[in-house]
Amino acid sequence: MRLNTPKYKQFNKKYRQVVHLDGIFIRIGKRVRRLGYERN
Repeated sequence: MRLNTPKYKQFNKKYRQVVHLDGIFIRIGKRVRRLGYERN
């Protein structure tokens, strides 16, 4: 399945944004967890 066909373009755009946000939250979560470990 090719995601760059016009049919999937809008979906792909939204999906990429969601994945990007997930990546940011995961990164923040890891950072927070690391800080928590260092404090304890």
